[in-house]
Amino acid sequence: MQYRLFVVGPLLTNCYVLWDESTLEGYIIDPGGNNLNEVIDFIKSRNINLKYILATHGHFDHIMGVQSIKARFDGVKFLIHKDDERLVFRSKELAEYFNIPEDFEVPVIDGYISEGKIDEIEVIHTPGHTMGSVCFLVDNKFLFTGDTLFKGTVGRVDLGGNAEKLFESLEKLKGLDDRLIVLPGHGESSTLGEEKNNNPFLNGTLTLQDIAS
Repeated sequence: MQYRLFVVGPLLTNCYVLWDESTLEGYIIDPGGNNLNEVIDFIKSRNINLKYILATHGHFDHIMGVQSIKARFDGVKFLIHKDDERLVFRSKELAEYFNIPEDFEVPVIDGYISEGKIDEIEVIHTPGHTMGSVCFLVDNKFLFTGDTLFKGTVGRVDLGGNAEKLFESLEKLKGLDDRLIVLPGHGESSTLGEEKNNNPFLNGTLTLQDIAS
């Protein structure tokens, strides 16, 4: 599967378009901006048959463009883990907390993600940043981590999350292949091996108490 990165929205969210070159079936991960014309134009230029919008979690900066995408592509469905349903419903409230002036339509959820597979995409439930956070493993090569794992750090836990759960989720990710390319919700990419070696939350330098503080 191929992917293309777009940095979108007021918090510079990494939005990913994935597609299968043979079938042209496609997916969007985390459309976190209102102005997604570049994303939409790319999908149309490649004749991608968009099937699902997938959210790594329910914070507004990862879902605020869902309805604009759905308005442009017939039949596309928005999926999220059920444990983040409440965050979706309260997404405008959180945007106001961050003083984000952009208006957006609260997404309509079409279905729920659970640990397992969506077509050929493996879903890994990684609660912590939020209780419904997930990572997506594609082709045993790409690991889309949302705000669970960043290059050199991890996601905050004070906006609907839990430090102990995040620590457990990081331990789960540490069991995956070092060669996986980590594609986070914000910032630069990395590899899982690099994070195991250099990320203080994965190499033992920092502990559960540090995540909670």
